Amino acid sequence: MGSPLPYSDSSAGRHTAVLLGLAALSSLLLLLLSANATAITLQSYSLPVDGVVDPEVSPDGEHVVLMGIANGYGSSHTNIFVYDLQTGQLHQMSNALTNCAHPTWSPDGTKIAFQAYGSGPNPTQEIWVVSTDGTGSPSAIIASDAHEQAPSWSPDGTRIVYMHEPPNHELWIKNLTSADPPSKLDVGHTSAFRPCWTEQGTIIFSLTNALWEIPDVGGMSVELLPASAVPTGGGSMLSAAIDREGERIVVPISPSMIASKPYELWLLRRSGGLELLVSSEDIGGGDALSPSWTPDGATLFFAGHEQLWSATGLPGGPVSTRQSTIGGLKAQFRSNGD
Repeated sequence: MGSPLPYSDSSAGRHTAVLLGLAALSSLLLLLLSANATAITLQSYSLPVDGVVDPEVSPDGEHVVLMGIANGYGSSHTNIFVYDLQTGQLHQMSNALTNCAHPTWSPDGTKIAFQAYGSGPNPTQEIWVVSTDGTGSPSAIIASDAHEQAPSWSPDGTRIVYMHEPPNHELWIKNLTSADPPSKLDVGHTSAFRPCWTEQGTIIFSLTNALWEIPDVGGMSVELLPASAVPTGGGSMLSAAIDREGERIVVPISPSMIASKPYELWLLRRSGGLELLVSSEDIGGGDALSPSWTPDGATLFFAGHEQLWSATGLPGGPVSTRQSTIGGLKAQFRSNGD
């Protein structure tokens, strides 16, 4: 991948190429377990942006794109940033756009698609694309009188699936190599949320309290994870992340749709099995959201308590009960059997 655009604040005349040096880590938790258990490392990153969410690892595994609000720049609007895992540099990619969200890399790493509001008296959310080599400005590629949200690229980079609403949250697909208009993907349900295009040619999506999958050419949807299969009750599910082999699926689940309970990350295996991967207590409280695998499947990045986190040494095997300290907060790490 080329050098992304450095962060800039044109209104103040500032232009800062490097916001963060190599000392990016605010806490490192090395959880050493018994010889028969998995050693898990949880690591949080202190970035100069607030409200971090929607991280996604680049195809080369060297960068993370994310949504956040730059600290100290007097803006409440979310923007898209690229964080370099090797150098600690942070670059803004979405200058002059409003309320950007859900960034996602193209399979070749040369572009980032995301949602943002367009212009005009009654703007709607549109799908935008920006080059990662620092050339050009973001351009809207999917726009209508409705809201277009949460894009996800096809494995060959020629199509994008996204949410379209109103009247309902529907899944639509745009062929980027054709001038034809987008087409609706009939999933057999009134609404569908947060699509994720897999390497295996399927699209995973959530239906509030369940996880479903459908072939990208259409057909019958299959329920991957019903709420009844989650020990906590599985009141609400958000966007899932699947590894390249198509075996491990991580999904944020909140125990209740009524009570305000944090989202936690659960690991679902196609071969069978469901286990709690990251709890709210593991990260010192708050939600664990937006999981994203590295290309080799060794590390999972996610947004936790509005910070960027990573987890390595993943199951594998069982997780024993252990304790550690996160930023002065004592956290109890439960076993998967609890």
